[in-house]
Amino acid sequence: MIDKNKLMESVIESLKAKDYTPQAVTIIKKSTDSILDRLKVTLENSLKDAANPSITEFSNKTIEKLNNLSQKWVNAETAELEVFPKGTKYIHKNGRITTIVIEQSPQTRNIKYLDEVYYLAFPYVQFTINFFDNSMEEVYMSMTKSPIKNLDGLLYYPCLPNVNKDHKVCFGDTKNKAERFEGSMSEKVKFIISTIWQSTFTADYSEEFSYFLRTNFENQETTKLNQWKEKSKENPLFVIEKTTKFKEGRTLKRFIRNDAKNESPEVVAAKMKNIIMDSVTSISTSLKESFSLVDVKEENIEKVHVDTMQQILKEIITLCYEVLWDFMQEEIKTEREKMKEEMKTAISSLKEDFKNFLESPYK
Repeated sequence: MIDKNKLMESVIESLKAKDYTPQAVTIIKKSTDSILDRLKVTLENSLKDAANPSITEFSNKTIEKLNNLSQKWVNAETAELEVFPKGTKYIHKNGRITTIVIEQSPQTRNIKYLDEVYYLAFPYVQFTINFFDNSMEEVYMSMTKSPIKNLDGLLYYPCLPNVNKDHKVCFGDTKNKAERFEGSMSEKVKFIISTIWQSTFTADYSEEFSYFLRTNFENQETTKLNQWKEKSKENPLFVIEKTTKFKEGRTLKRFIRNDAKNESPEVVAAKMKNIIMDSVTSISTSLKESFSLVDVKEENIEKVHVDTMQQILKEIITLCYEVLWDFMQEEIKTEREKMKEEMKTAISSLKEDFKNFLESPYK
C-alpha cells in the first residue's frame, strides 16, 4: 500500500524540479494531503464492510474450539467443571482415562518406617495418579530438587521404600482404600496422597531407599535414618542441595498412558492462546486481501479526485495527480498516457492561474 510520506515527498520534489514557486508547492502539498485523507476514509469503510464476515467467522470458530477444549475439564457424570487439588501440575484426559500429576514443595514429614517414626526432610515430591473413570489405577512417586517444568525432565527415584523400579507405589491397601472412598476425583487424589504418607513403610522394594542412605550418610541403616533426622532439623533444605545424591529414575512421560502430551492449566491456556492467535492471523490475512482488492484508480477518478477539484484549484490538483498517478499505477501505461495529455493541457494555463492565485487571499 502507498506510504503517504513517500508520496508527498515525490510530489513536492517533482514540483520543485519544475521550478514552480514555493507557494504553489505548498498548495500542492495541502491538496495532495486532502486527497490521501479522503482516500483513507474510503478504504477504511471498504475494509470495515469486508471485515464483518471475517470477524463473525472468527468469533464462531474460536468459541467452538475453546468450547471443545473446555469439555476435557468437565466431569461426564456431574456435567460440572473439574476442580483439582493444590499442587496440580499436569492433567491428561484421554477418553475415560485421566492422569493427574501433583507436586509438593520441600518439607519435613513424620514417616513411619517399620516400628519407628522419623521426622525427615524431603525435596519436591511428585505423585502421578492414573484414573479409569473415577477409579484409581496406579500411583507413581518421584522426587526432584527443583519444580518440574515439562514431561521430559529426568526424575529421581524417591528416597523411600515400597516404590518399585517403575516408580510405582506398592501399598496393597492404598488402592482398596481409594476404591472404598466416596468423593470426587479431586477428593480422591487428596485422600490417596494422604494415605501414602500415613502408611507404614517396610523393607520391600528398598533398593533406591538404601542407595539414598548409603550415598548420603554413614554407619548402619537405622543409624543413617537418625542422621537424616538430625540433618533435617539442622537444615530442612539440605535435600535439594547439590551435594545430596539421588538415584536417577525415569521421566513423567513414562507414567502417562499413550505417551500423551500434558494438559496442565498452563498448557490449556497456551492452547487457547494459540487458537485465538491463529484466528487473529486469519483475520489479518483476510483484511490484507480486502485491502489489496480496493480499486485505487477508480476511487481517485470517480470520488476523491472529482470532489477535491471542486474545492481547490483545478490545474494544481491535476498536476499533482500526474505524480500521484505515476506513483500508484505505473503498470497502466495506456491510461497514464491519456492522463499526461490532460496534464499538458492543464500546464499550459498554469502560469496564468498561479499569477491570479498569488493575488488571491489563499497565498
